[in-house]
Amino acid sequence: MTVLAGAVLIASTLGGVQAAPPQTCPAEIVAAPWPAAEACAVAWCESRWDPDAYNPAGPYRGYFQVAAMHVAEPLRLYEPAFNVAAALRLWQASGWQPWGCKP
Repeated sequence: MTVLAGAVLIASTLGGVQAAPPQTCPAEIVAAPWPAAEACAVAWCESRWDPDAYNPAGPYRGYFQVAAMHVAEPLRLYEPAFNVAAALRLWQASGWQPWGCKP
Protein backbone atom coordinates (compact mmCIF):
# COMPACT_ATOMS: atom_id res chain seq x y z
CA MET A 1 0.00 0.00 0.00
CA THR A 2 1.33 3.44 -0.90
CA VAL A 3 0.19 6.55 0.93
CA LEU A 4 0.04 9.70 -1.17
CA ALA A 5 -0.98 12.97 0.47
CA GLY A 6 -3.62 11.42 2.71
CA ALA A 7 -4.84 8.88 0.18
CA VAL A 8 -4.10 5.22 -0.40
CA LEU A 9 -3.08 3.83 -3.75
CA ILE A 10 -4.90 0.53 -4.22
CA ALA A 11 -3.56 -1.85 -6.82
CA SER A 12 -4.08 -5.35 -5.49
CA THR A 13 -6.89 -7.80 -4.86
CA LEU A 14 -8.19 -8.16 -1.32
CA GLY A 15 -10.06 -11.39 -0.66
CA GLY A 16 -13.19 -11.57 -2.81
CA VAL A 17 -13.42 -7.84 -3.52
CA GLN A 18 -12.51 -6.69 -7.00
CA ALA A 19 -9.33 -4.69 -6.68
CA ALA A 20 -9.66 -0.97 -7.01
CA PRO A 21 -7.87 0.57 -9.98
CA PRO A 22 -4.48 2.20 -9.46
CA GLN A 23 -5.99 5.49 -8.33
CA THR A 24 -6.10 7.26 -5.02
CA CYS A 25 -8.82 6.34 -2.60
CA PRO A 26 -10.81 9.30 -1.20
CA ALA A 27 -9.03 10.88 1.77
CA GLU A 28 -12.12 10.61 4.00
CA ILE A 29 -11.99 6.83 3.71
CA VAL A 30 -8.26 6.62 4.35
CA ALA A 31 -8.39 8.90 7.40
CA ALA A 32 -10.90 6.77 9.33
CA PRO A 33 -9.52 4.39 12.01
CA TRP A 34 -9.98 1.09 10.15
CA PRO A 35 -7.83 -0.95 7.74
CA ALA A 36 -7.57 1.64 4.96
CA ALA A 37 -6.80 -0.78 2.12
CA GLU A 38 -9.81 -2.94 3.03
CA ALA A 39 -12.11 0.07 3.37
CA CYS A 40 -10.94 1.49 0.04
CA ALA A 41 -11.53 -1.84 -1.69
CA VAL A 42 -15.01 -2.23 -0.20
CA ALA A 43 -16.01 1.33 -1.15
CA TRP A 44 -14.64 0.82 -4.67
CA CYS A 45 -16.65 -2.37 -5.06
CA GLU A 46 -19.83 -0.83 -3.61
CA SER A 47 -19.83 2.53 -5.42
CA ARG A 48 -16.70 2.97 -7.53
CA TRP A 49 -15.93 5.75 -5.00
CA ASP A 50 -18.93 7.74 -6.21
CA PRO A 51 -20.35 9.75 -3.29
CA ASP A 52 -23.61 10.13 -5.24
CA ALA A 53 -24.08 6.38 -5.87
CA TYR A 54 -27.64 5.21 -5.21
CA ASN A 55 -29.29 1.80 -5.13
CA PRO A 56 -33.07 1.91 -4.58
CA ALA A 57 -33.10 -1.65 -3.18
CA GLY A 58 -32.12 -0.41 0.29
CA PRO A 59 -32.17 2.35 -0.41
CA TYR A 60 -28.37 2.46 -0.21
CA ARG A 61 -26.36 5.63 -0.69
CA GLY A 62 -22.85 7.01 -1.06
CA TYR A 63 -19.35 5.55 -1.03
CA PHE A 64 -20.24 2.59 1.18
CA GLN A 65 -23.86 2.16 0.03
CA VAL A 66 -25.07 2.53 3.62
CA ALA A 67 -28.74 1.67 4.07
CA ALA A 68 -30.96 4.62 4.92
CA MET A 69 -32.32 2.75 7.97
CA HIS A 70 -28.94 3.09 9.71
CA VAL A 71 -29.06 6.88 10.03
CA ALA A 72 -31.50 9.56 11.14
CA GLU A 73 -30.79 11.77 8.11
CA PRO A 74 -30.51 9.46 5.08
CA LEU A 75 -29.94 12.20 2.51
CA ARG A 76 -26.74 13.13 4.36
CA LEU A 77 -25.32 9.76 3.24
CA TYR A 78 -24.39 11.57 0.01
CA GLU A 79 -21.96 13.69 2.05
CA PRO A 80 -18.62 11.85 1.98
CA ALA A 81 -17.66 12.50 5.62
CA PHE A 82 -21.13 11.53 6.88
CA ASN A 83 -21.17 8.35 4.77
CA VAL A 84 -17.74 7.32 6.01
CA ALA A 85 -18.73 8.00 9.64
CA ALA A 86 -21.88 5.89 9.25
CA ALA A 87 -19.91 3.09 7.58
CA LEU A 88 -17.29 3.25 10.32
CA ARG A 89 -19.97 2.79 13.01
CA LEU A 90 -21.33 -0.24 11.14
CA TRP A 91 -17.84 -1.67 10.69
CA GLN A 92 -17.00 -1.17 14.37
CA ALA A 93 -20.16 -3.08 15.33
CA SER A 94 -20.08 -5.86 12.72
CA GLY A 95 -16.89 -5.80 10.68
CA TRP A 96 -17.49 -6.08 6.93
CA GLN A 97 -20.50 -8.41 7.44
CA PRO A 98 -23.16 -5.78 6.50
CA TRP A 99 -21.64 -5.27 3.00
CA GLY A 100 -22.08 -7.41 -0.06
CA CYS A 101 -18.48 -6.58 -0.98
CA LYS A 102 -15.98 -7.96 1.51
CA PRO A 103 -12.19 -7.79 1.61
